[in-house]
Amino acid sequence: RHEFKTSAIKYLKKYFEYFIIIVFNCFVCYFLTKNITFGVLGFVIKSVIISIVSNLIFIFLFYKENEFNNFIEKLKFLVKKEKREKNDV
Repeated sequence: RHEFKTSAIKYLKKYFEYFIIIVFNCFVCYFLTKNITFGVLGFVIKSVIISIVSNLIFIFLFYKENEFNNFIEKLKFLVKKEKREKNDV
């Protein structure tokens, strides 16, 4: 019952908010790309638009969150570690 040291309602509320954000993101991407229909080039264009727009939405909505900042710090650490390993070789 107290495994996570927070109420289940708070936990469910947070994941419901994430669900709403993802649905919003899907609608935005759909409406931005629904009229692009020219084969392989259209697929590439849609992929680029969806990648950029969805990431911008997530960054805009989560840049102040602790989880996002922790992820960025870990990513910076991994990049620095990779650069050090390349320099050692």
